[in-house]
Amino acid sequence: MTESHGMITLPRIAERLASRTPQRLPFTPTHVPAAVMVLLSEGITGPEVLLTQRSDAVEKHKAEVSLPGGAKDPIDHDEYATAAREAEEEVGLPRGAFRVIGRLDDYKTITGFHVSPVVAVAENFDGLHPTSAEVAEVFAFPLSHLLTPENVQRVPMNRAGHIEDVLFVPWRGRLVWGITARILVNLVEATQ
Repeated sequence: MTESHGMITLPRIAERLASRTPQRLPFTPTHVPAAVMVLLSEGITGPEVLLTQRSDAVEKHKAEVSLPGGAKDPIDHDEYATAAREAEEEVGLPRGAFRVIGRLDDYKTITGFHVSPVVAVAENFDGLHPTSAEVAEVFAFPLSHLLTPENVQRVPMNRAGHIEDVLFVPWRGRLVWGITARILVNLVEATQ
């Protein structure tokens, strides 16, 4: 895939993330530290991100589309360790099978998590599958889908006294929304 106006490539993502400082929000005792793995690989139509369909067995975010990730454990020394551990636990991603290329802005969710997104690249998604009862399915989502503004629906909602858009991205019978959609849109916007 050649780089042209409006297109996104893995080298461009890596270059832009290397020259960008992510917004790090201060931790508060009301939020649980967490991290997600934004795992990218080259697909037929350009870069793809690995997403999961959460199972009905989880306490929060039942059946939602999400990025591999979760709460920080005491053994995790930083958000990179949390993202790597969670991706290994949820989709079987071996520790040496990816290369971290950057980080995106922190987010605080309405469900009480302080999320740090870690961006990494893998050769492919072969062999990755649900390895935890938390995950029902894994699939590749093309970042190019987000380049068409009509594919990202923005619904204003009142959040803690101020209006904030909640993002919804329908795709092939699935709905990517909330913090997952926000992180993916942030990735595309940060690398354009």
